[in-house]
Amino acid sequence: MNRMHLLVAVLAWLAGCGQTSQDYFPLGDNFIREYVIAEQVNNDKHLLKSIFIDLKPRTIAGTAYYPRRYAHGEVYYFRESTEGIIVSREPGQRGNIILGYPLEVGTSWQTESAIEILQRRHESFSGGESFISADHKIMLDLHIASMDDMVEVPAGQFSHCMRIEGTGSVTVKARTRGIDHIFIEQKEWYAQGVGLVKRIRTEKSIPEKYKGELIQELIKWDP
Repeated sequence: MNRMHLLVAVLAWLAGCGQTSQDYFPLGDNFIREYVIAEQVNNDKHLLKSIFIDLKPRTIAGTAYYPRRYAHGEVYYFRESTEGIIVSREPGQRGNIILGYPLEVGTSWQTESAIEILQRRHESFSGGESFISADHKIMLDLHIASMDDMVEVPAGQFSHCMRIEGTGSVTVKARTRGIDHIFIEQKEWYAQGVGLVKRIRTEKSIPEKYKGELIQELIKWDP
């Protein structure tokens, strides 16, 4: 058995139930996806789009990387390991787990996150100081909650989707803007052969002075 066949066999065994990460997180040259993103902080609403393309895979120091370029120009590098799908800003970095193994209900992992909605979308945050220090980490506790969800988005209806749920919280430094904590909840749905089709994320301050919600939905995909 050559190295490539061995890798495929190991990944299939880790995923379980005959499903591999490539079923739910396909990585391939010229795979394009386009999303619509609706954001709201209190009464402030914004509608955005996100587009990315998977570039040609490359092998660096014996590890296969799958670069993904986003419309704003940034490139992220994905790879597979025994832990799951890992993403990093540069090859060789430890990175964060995007999808944990094995692919079955109950699998759990942690990943580093950031404040995505609050402090960037609402006029109250413009030019103000950050809620947390630049070196402060926010960790999300994630788990696979379902392998059989039905999801309908602008791109169509997808069955047998994997749903990932997560929560996290962070203490705000010196009661910035009069709050103590920010609580984060997130749900993601992945469809076989497509990848991410929907994401819902909420960020809520405690006391509940600010609440932000993000809904990301797939509108077009071209494998």
